[in-house]
Amino acid sequence: MAGNKEKSSHKNKRSLRKRILFYATGLVLVSVIGFATVSFIRLNVLSGEVETQSKEHSKNIEDYSKSFLFLNELGERNILIDHTADILGYMFEQYGSFLSILKENILMITMFPQIYHESYIPNPIEKMDGRLCAQIMWPDKDKHKQDENAFYTRLMDQIPTMYHVINENSCFGLSFAMPDGCTVFYDKYAANKLDENGRAVAYDPRKETWYRDAIKGKDIVYHCEKNPPFYDTPEIVTSLPVYTNKELLCVLSLHVSVDKIGMNLLNEVIGEDEYVLLFDQNGLLAATTKSSGDFSPKDIMNPDAGKTSGEQDPKRDIHRILNSEHDIDSIVIDDDSYYTFTDSIHPSEWSEVIISKEKKLYQAMNTVQDLFHEAYSEMDTKMKSYFRATATYMVLFIIILLIITIILSIRISGRITRPINLMTKKVLEMTGDNIVFEMLPEYDTRDEIGILAGTFSEMSETLQQQVKEIMDISAENERMETELRVATKIQAGLLPKSFPLFADRDEFDLFASMDPAREVGGDLYDAFLIDDDHLAMVVADVSDKGVPSALFMVVSKTLIKTRALQGGGPAEILTDVNNMLCDENAENLFVTAWLGILTISTGEVVEANAGHDKPILKGEGGEFDMLRAKHGLVLGYTKGLKYREDSFIMNPGDTLFVYTDGAMEAMKADEEKFGKDRLLQVLNENKELPPDELLPIVKQRIKEFMAGEAQFDDITMLAMKINRKSERTNP
Repeated sequence: MAGNKEKSSHKNKRSLRKRILFYATGLVLVSVIGFATVSFIRLNVLSGEVETQSKEHSKNIEDYSKSFLFLNELGERNILIDHTADILGYMFEQYGSFLSILKENILMITMFPQIYHESYIPNPIEKMDGRLCAQIMWPDKDKHKQDENAFYTRLMDQIPTMYHVINENSCFGLSFAMPDGCTVFYDKYAANKLDENGRAVAYDPRKETWYRDAIKGKDIVYHCEKNPPFYDTPEIVTSLPVYTNKELLCVLSLHVSVDKIGMNLLNEVIGEDEYVLLFDQNGLLAATTKSSGDFSPKDIMNPDAGKTSGEQDPKRDIHRILNSEHDIDSIVIDDDSYYTFTDSIHPSEWSEVIISKEKKLYQAMNTVQDLFHEAYSEMDTKMKSYFRATATYMVLFIIILLIITIILSIRISGRITRPINLMTKKVLEMTGDNIVFEMLPEYDTRDEIGILAGTFSEMSETLQQQVKEIMDISAENERMETELRVATKIQAGLLPKSFPLFADRDEFDLFASMDPAREVGGDLYDAFLIDDDHLAMVVADVSDKGVPSALFMVVSKTLIKTRALQGGGPAEILTDVNNMLCDENAENLFVTAWLGILTISTGEVVEANAGHDKPILKGEGGEFDMLRAKHGLVLGYTKGLKYREDSFIMNPGDTLFVYTDGAMEAMKADEEKFGKDRLLQVLNENKELPPDELLPIVKQRIKEFMAGEAQFDDITMLAMKINRKSERTNP
């Protein structure tokens, strides 16, 4: 019985094996066909998704890189035009400054002729050529009698100054053109002023454009001369008329070669296919680094430069660009497209234009585009190669699956399809901020699928690195904020703070303080001795906040002190400082300022006020009260203002208190201000205290009034008390 069961079982096993083989073969065939169909569909889907995602990411990165590179090129040109225009403007300003110095010296000659030596000025002769010397020329070469009383006969005392001006600026020379046509030259080109007989040629400066423009404008003018009468290359003439008793005395002129203003240097700074053009106040070409074609040296001072009858008219386009409010524009010159970058050259009315060929600005961008296309093509080739290899291996697996058992077939099919499905799902989920593709064990099939998964993982790491770089940029912004806080400390360090400032002077006590708000501000104070008997005191407040205001504060402080040390009353000092601030005020900032000069021996304080809060004085009545003197407009707002000044006497025991608006405008939470009345009350309650004790009390009372509110504005205070009048006076 047992033997029969065993035999039957053996037969069943053999029969089952056949059925398993039969069904396995059929199932394997069906499974292989189904598996192959599903796998190929999945591979095609995955290939399409990868190609789509790759194209999209590559295009986004390519577009961003191209835009960034193009904007970077434009930014570099803007920085270059700003820098070179500032350099040229500084040179023009230097020319005007040197002429202003000579003007003052000439006026001194007319006022005090007896202290200057008379000297005969010769006509130009051959042996003078090559050395700096004075020569006189006349509109009529047969009439050249010198007036013994003319100021130019005493110009020889100015030779050191003229020699310094010419060598400092590497210029052709100086000229003094008189209303009667007589001209005194100081240069080394005497031979150029002689005719073929060795006699001085006739020369009338009144026919020159620079002479007429200087008289018409009554101020410094700049003019380009393409063919100067006595010099071999184009020149820039800086001219300044000199008047005495409202009558023209002469026109001073500084003659500088166009080559000496740095055009050759600018040609080295800019790149290939880029040029620098200088235009005068009338829109005429004055200098150029372009060697040929339109706007080359042949077009200097040519009113028809660039003019054509065709559709493209460079002359018209340059005129439009010079009068446009936009710094960046475009133009077609010599059938080439250019981008233009324009800036004004202060203090002149000239303009600088840098023209860059369009293809140069796009060069870097096109290079990046080619690199992206090359990289994408290589990646696409690799991806297709990976998919073809995968398909080949799948065919080999199909042949093997026909031989092995159905279980192995199912396991192999599962092994192939499962990681592909997982990767397809993960790739589809990679959108937005989710850019992480982790290399899971399920992907590590050690074949092309694993390589494909590794490619996705590397791409994910690259994208994460880009995110990290963006975070680094944010950290850099935080560093800049830290530097701004450091700038606040540096600003405070520029103000005097080592009190007492004048420890060796017992005639007065002076103390000052500046409490800045949270931002970099523009308050300032200063006190310095002009001489042994005169003490200057300054309190000022620059408009707005931030780094520009802090820089404007430093400039204002420096200008006021420098000008005060040169002499003059407060009104005259503020008038000159206002004009200088207006000349260089691109940010349209302004500053309120109070300037007082104490004569220590008499106690007299002469003051001038430029829109600042009125000072407070404790005088004869024994109480602090606000001074009633009127003040003028703020500094840096309008050029040419004249400031008035007034004075008052301080006796021993008197105290002067000067402040900025931050003291009276400090507010509580309900926006109530500290105000004038509270300030006077605090001062009078502590009127007997010395300045170094008075100011901390005022500061504390303001802080108590604010009751914890943030300080909105800088609070600056200065107090000066007279102890006794000095017995020494300024000689």
